[in-house]
Amino acid sequence: MNRRAIKKALHRLEIVLYLMVPAGAGVLVLLTTVFNISPNATLQLLIVLVAGLAVSESLGRFGTLNDIAENTKELTERSNLELLRGANDSGVVGIFLRQDPTRVPDLVRAIERCRGPLDLCGIALPGLIEDKRIRDAVIAHSQRDDVRVLLLKPDCEEAARRAEIEMSMGRRTILDIETTLDWLMRQQIVNKRFRVHRYNLPPMLSLMITDRCVYVEPYHFGKPDGVEGCIGGHVPMMKIKNLTESESPGNPYEFFKAHFDYLWGITQGLRAHLPIEIVSSRPSAFVVLGNRSPYDIRMEGWKLSAQGGSTAYEFKPDLVWRKKTEIAIYCGSEKPEETNGLETTLPADEGFLGNNSILTLMNGVGTVMVELAPQGTRQLAASA
Repeated sequence: MNRRAIKKALHRLEIVLYLMVPAGAGVLVLLTTVFNISPNATLQLLIVLVAGLAVSESLGRFGTLNDIAENTKELTERSNLELLRGANDSGVVGIFLRQDPTRVPDLVRAIERCRGPLDLCGIALPGLIEDKRIRDAVIAHSQRDDVRVLLLKPDCEEAARRAEIEMSMGRRTILDIETTLDWLMRQQIVNKRFRVHRYNLPPMLSLMITDRCVYVEPYHFGKPDGVEGCIGGHVPMMKIKNLTESESPGNPYEFFKAHFDYLWGITQGLRAHLPIEIVSSRPSAFVVLGNRSPYDIRMEGWKLSAQGGSTAYEFKPDLVWRKKTEIAIYCGSEKPEETNGLETTLPADEGFLGNNSILTLMNGVGTVMVELAPQGTRQLAASA
């Protein structure tokens, strides 16, 4: 028997009991006055009537509470449907808390399915290198397509503000940023397709954007009482689908994508670059470059071009540029005296340096690692 049938039967029983109570009272009066029923029998009949009245009242209350429960359930279901409808219209297909066990697997699947650039934006993005599942998925993507990364500039005012908020919790904010930057630079050195910019605006959003969806978590400066550790990850992360025009007239995904593209565009001058500098140079003759990084660089596929030169210089595949050492590249048939004594000297085609305008060093997959002005040792930001 279903709920509707049970409810109907109980309602009928309630009506019968309500009718029996006054009828029984009338019969009781008639029996006591006309037929002179004994007091004990009268008392028993009275108890039966009171019990019937109590049962009737209980059934009435049960029916009322049942109606309230069913109405509440109906309102809740309707509210949930409206919530789901609003989420669907906005493209929201997932909401994750940091402790949600499905969060990381969902991120990894999205990275693996991404076709085209993978865009990442955050303060330090420690999860990029701390979580092996995410790290491996991002590295695998970088072997076939670009990974564009936006990080907070570690020496800017906003980084200092964030570090101050997290200082009492033992979170080393600036060191986290520098650690991530160092890891990204090492990936570039081994010819992964990472491109890195830094921003100096107040952090607003943590983003991971693929061609299919965007994961977005709003940043905040709030640290309620009792919160320990990093203040990131305490608010829900939303997964928003890239909607088609037929699915929705508006597409929130496009606004987050445009947000990333805007930040990427205005931070061209804040690109992260490899610590390489020009030690000395002479127009149309030679340039001495110093590798100030803590890493040996295998130069397979790397190229150095000069804006005023005729051809790019291609490094030999077996050349390893040792850390903290210098190399010289010279034009012409004879090596200039200024390059004598260096461990590595490399002859280039005539006219390679031209008038010594800006030099551009690119890795084996075409990512610009650094731009240099030969007239001095001042570094320019790396292009990407």
